[in-house]
Amino acid sequence: MTTFTIDTDNNITAHGTPEEAAATTATPFDTFASQKELAELVAGWPGERLVAIWNSLPGVTPVKKFKDRTTATTRIWKSIQDLGEATKPKVADPAQPKAERKAKGGTQSAKGAPTKGKATKRPPPPRTRPRAKGPPRRKKLPRRARAVRRRR
Repeated sequence: MTTFTIDTDNNITAHGTPEEAAATTATPFDTFASQKELAELVAGWPGERLVAIWNSLPGVTPVKKFKDRTTATTRIWKSIQDLGEATKPKVADPAQPKAERKAKGGTQSAKGAPTKGKATKRPPPPRTRPRAKGPPRRKKLPRRARAVRRRR
């Protein structure tokens, strides 16, 4: 598990083990190995130090302040994970050649010949006339109802 150290000048260093971290650093430093441990350290630091740490990391966009300590801790932790990958010894994967592609069964067609396509759902036909704009038309009443209406 990678252990990180941060000194008073806000320099973060990744170490393979906690013992290695203690042996290589002579100046006063804080160590942490998880985001939770970093959050515990950050609790006692002023906000300006968090901004200084973030802005000193390579490949990040500088900020003037963070919304809160949790945001600062999360961003710093995600950014320094790349530092930890550099210290881990990389296991050399044996070079395995890619498997040859097998020909699928069935007949092969000539180059450029049309292939059988899947039946697709046809889109609905377009409307022949546009919808009327304005108020809806009154429905025509049945003959008997019209007669009753006229008598009134």
